[in-house]
Amino acid sequence: MTDDDRRKLAETLKVADLEVLKEIVREAESFLTAQLTAGLAADQRAINTAVYLAAILAAIVGGTATLVSVGKSLGLHLLAVGWIVSFLAFALVHAVRAARPTPFSYAGNNPAHWEPDVREKRCLRDSLAGQAAIYAQGIRSNVKCLNEGHAFMRLSLIAGLLGILGFALIEFFVIVSTVAQTGHPF
Repeated sequence: MTDDDRRKLAETLKVADLEVLKEIVREAESFLTAQLTAGLAADQRAINTAVYLAAILAAIVGGTATLVSVGKSLGLHLLAVGWIVSFLAFALVHAVRAARPTPFSYAGNNPAHWEPDVREKRCLRDSLAGQAAIYAQGIRSNVKCLNEGHAFMRLSLIAGLLGILGFALIEFFVIVSTVAQTGHPF
């Protein structure tokens, strides 16, 4: 919503009955509060996912490095390790992007922002109409922010799932081919 759209909405709302306008503002404040709750929950999920992915990646890379450093030949298993590390690293980046700080609109207002209304002796209806329009603009901005975070998290989860499934499939074929060649899996 542009500033012009916000101003037009405020002009439209100015003709509303004062009680209706108060209800519009109350519902907008409730909606903004619910958006904040949803945003905080989404941020927590993204942070937890990022932490888990980082720990899993550290374990895989550290375990692989340890095996290589002691001279253990991993052969084709390195394909599976490369696959899962690539996908989990991609998932980690997108989980972090989902958890990054973003601008967000909140319910309520800084009393200093009421100064022009008081100075110009605006009626309560006009001030509430302006506040409702500001809330509408904030709600739209929050929706965009939440949707972007959800998209990053969705990419992260899909990449993690593809990484694990691909790893399992590659390992299955490596083990089957090893058993077929040697008669034992390792």
